[in-house]
Amino acid sequence: MAGGASPRHVEAASRWAHEVGMAFQITDDVLDLVATEAFLGKPAGSDVGEGTFTLPVLYALEGPEGDEVRRLLTAGRPYDPEAVAGVIALARSGGHVERALEVARGHTAGAAAALEALPAGPVAGVLRTLGDYLIARVDEARG
Repeated sequence: MAGGASPRHVEAASRWAHEVGMAFQITDDVLDLVATEAFLGKPAGSDVGEGTFTLPVLYALEGPEGDEVRRLLTAGRPYDPEAVAGVIALARSGGHVERALEVARGHTAGAAAALEALPAGPVAGVLRTLGDYLIARVDEARG
């Protein structure tokens, strides 16, 4: 992709890739908390169940529900499905999913801004749509 590209264009493409990669990871983490197993193709809540505490869960740990989240997770891995469901409910009801999505939206905006340095054309057009697609996928999962 970078063959023959100017250093400015390579830097812009690299910045886009970083920003969209961050947005992808955050939206994937959010999907684990808001989507169904059928939508994901894997058990929902598997990140929490495996002890992977993603951005929305970390926000919940920092928030007013942090003590309850810690209590639910005291038994250790593998976490009881009821504990996982409780942590997910707290992350969702406390606004932490929305807060994480705002971070993802910031990264998609950063990705779009990086594309401004690239020449207009079909490739840049396709790249522009990816950030919006990631956010739309979360909206679709939420119904």
